[in-house]
Amino acid sequence: MMQKSHKETRSSVHIEKAEWLLAEAVRLHSHADFGENPVLEHVLTSVFLFGCQFSKGNHHATRFRLREAITLAETMGLDDPQTYENISRDEKNRRLRTFLCLTVIHRVYAIQRDSPINDYLLTSSRLHIVRTTLNQLSTNFGQPDEKVIAGLGYMVDLIDFVDSTFVKCWRNQCWNEATPTHISAKTVSTLLQRYTEPMSTRESPNDAQRADVLVTRHWICHILWDLGSRHGFLQAENAVVQMRPDYALTIAHDSIETCESLDMTSLECHGVGLVEKLYDIVTSAITATQPTGFGPAMPHLSSAPGIQDRNAVLAWPVGSVIEPALNQGEGSTWDEEIVCPKITPCLADFVNRFLVVFASFRGGKHPYLRPYMRMLCDLDLV
Repeated sequence: MMQKSHKETRSSVHIEKAEWLLAEAVRLHSHADFGENPVLEHVLTSVFLFGCQFSKGNHHATRFRLREAITLAETMGLDDPQTYENISRDEKNRRLRTFLCLTVIHRVYAIQRDSPINDYLLTSSRLHIVRTTLNQLSTNFGQPDEKVIAGLGYMVDLIDFVDSTFVKCWRNQCWNEATPTHISAKTVSTLLQRYTEPMSTRESPNDAQRADVLVTRHWICHILWDLGSRHGFLQAENAVVQMRPDYALTIAHDSIETCESLDMTSLECHGVGLVEKLYDIVTSAITATQPTGFGPAMPHLSSAPGIQDRNAVLAWPVGSVIEPALNQGEGSTWDEEIVCPKITPCLADFVNRFLVVFASFRGGKHPYLRPYMRMLCDLDLV
């Protein structure tokens, strides 16, 4: 009875093999002049190492590998249209896709962790130029992976507003300024409505990309709602339902509905980052119902604004990339019902369903199952 099961032994062997492959990748990724003349494989390897370290929970190493990937991409000029003039169509396609993927990863990670963001590399206008070029390549030459490229475009739409100003506000650093400049209630409301509109498209992505896009979309709504909560923008009788204190329940309800419509393989292929997003969403919903009031779902966001700070100027500084992003007019495109239900759900409608997903996701072998179970034990659903 005390012996390890065959399944546990196989899992241990797989982990050891993965660690060996990771060490080998690091060894091959290093040499005396590394970084002087990078190629696309160097960028992709750094992104791979970033993902491995993120899954292991080594976030200092994670941030290092992400910065490394971004630096290599800048050195190659992946954001510079001139570098694409004398290369083959296939290589151009690979570079553009890598740039967009790296941009999405960089912005999402900047929200998830205390990671700096490169505004020059990732401005909204440059991002959409790259995306347009990639779409033209796909349309003109009939790429076989057109659905993959379409899914990448949806991810870009989800994060095109994220810049250093937004990230500063998300981390509560805006309250520390002599003259605080915050995100405006109008901006939060506009973005929330943008990301809760139904999506429709001619070409739906594959199941794995569909899972990533939809869960990330719900998570972005959680981020915006939580930001509005901490800035005092939410009101129970607000005409915009997304700007009400109980809208966190709707976000959580829609999220679990999405997860249950997908097979577990499609969720698991995105790693622990996806289950972290779900944990943030449901934690925010639970927190919103507690008598102590609203609080951030992410542990590193603990500072709360003072009442006197509520009178600060609520506008983006001149030159910010967020307003152009809001005015792009590129409405969301997807044939998916992500609309708020007529009746606001209650916690009992979904908290146990999240538990099922957390327990099933990689057999519960991730950092979020036990904290969530402890949270449920302290929860009064009566």
